[in-house]
Order: sequence, then structure tokens, then C-alpha cells
Amino acid sequence: MNVEIPLVGTKLTHRWTEVAEQHEPGSFVTLFCRDDTLVWNDTSNPDDVRSGREAYVRTDLAPGIVQVSWKQSPEADEVGVVWTLNFETNRIHGVVMRTGAENNELSAGEFEQSDDMTVDISSGLQDCAPPRWA
Repeated sequence: MNVEIPLVGTKLTHRWTEVAEQHEPGSFVTLFCRDDTLVWNDTSNPDDVRSGREAYVRTDLAPGIVQVSWKQSPEADEVGVVWTLNFETNRIHGVVMRTGAENNELSAGEFEQSDDMTVDISSGLQDCAPPRWA
């Protein structure tokens, strides 16, 4: 029986522990705000938190395995991102796609899932609320 893994209303916290040579280990807090919108927070450097609001596509690959992909805007970084989440093992595999396959970044790690969508916006993290400058 294929039970769909709910993403909306979920917060994922993960840290890349296995990374390609050109990529530094990092940590993220991601909020799945709606069926088509997520907010990612790169918390790798607490003094320089980076965030983004992205339209994503969800693909169910197998029972308990979900792929989430999005393309950042040209104003941000203009990269494509694919995360494959295995909810049975809590493993995440990521690919950051840039122009030219030799520039792709591969990484993997573990994630925690929570239905507590709270983040500390005073520390620079973005939540699901519309951007304050919009």
C-alpha cells in the first residue's frame, strides 16, 4: 500500500554530512508552506543565514521516497536543486545543478521531520509568512 507522505505543514532540519569535494558541509531548515511553495534557510553560518522562497515540484518515487525540485530565480543564484527524501531511513540526497555537469554538487545526510513550523525569525530565518518587504 502506497501511503502519501504529507509535506505541507512540515519542517525538515538536515545537515549535509557527505558532500562532493567542491561543496562544504551545511545545515538547512526547510518549511513546506503549501503544495507548491517552500522556504529554505541555510543555517550553515549562523552569522550569515541565507533564505529563499521557492516554487517546488513534488514527485513520489516509491513508497516513502519523495523527490522535491525547484529552480532558483536568476536574481538569487540561478541553480536547480533536487532533494530526494527517504522517510523510512530519514536520509536526504541532494544535487545542486549548475551550468555544465562538472559543476554539479552532490551531497547526502540525515534529516528530522517535525510538524512544528516555528523558526526563530530574530536570528534571520524566514518563515512561511509573506516576505516582509513584499
